[in-house]
Amino acid sequence: MLAIKHVLFLLPNTCGQRGKHIKNTQKYLFCYLCAMNWFEALPSDCPPDEAFPPDDTFFRLGSIPPEDSDFWSHRQRFPHKVFQVSECIARSLSVFDDLEAVLRLKRLLPSMRSKPVFQVDLTEKDGLVQQTGNDMHHFSWWRTTEFDLNIVKIFEK
Repeated sequence: MLAIKHVLFLLPNTCGQRGKHIKNTQKYLFCYLCAMNWFEALPSDCPPDEAFPPDDTFFRLGSIPPEDSDFWSHRQRFPHKVFQVSECIARSLSVFDDLEAVLRLKRLLPSMRSKPVFQVDLTEKDGLVQQTGNDMHHFSWWRTTEFDLNIVKIFEK
């Protein structure tokens, strides 16, 4: 017998920027409208339709103590730079759903070796995520203004 963990439906756009998402699981049903307040201005087709509300633990590199600027997109950090990705991806933040994946990144990039690993438990109020790139554990996260920096935990191994 095949069990379905969750189903995500994107209903027709009802308020200009995003449609209404419904996530149906065996435990709960929740809805939220497109009235998300994005942390920064996003292109009209952003986040993509494939993005979904997170309900999981993610990891990201940052600084001690965690600062708001640790959660800025590349576009916000470098407003005039030309990126090799879409403008939508440039306005997202990289997060990983696997601790080993972020530790691997830390080992590979000398500029990242001294940075601490943040653990962030994201929920639907924090924005939308989508798996992007070649690493199956890498996600793009479009942050809302609802994200609370106080939920950030510094991961200690």
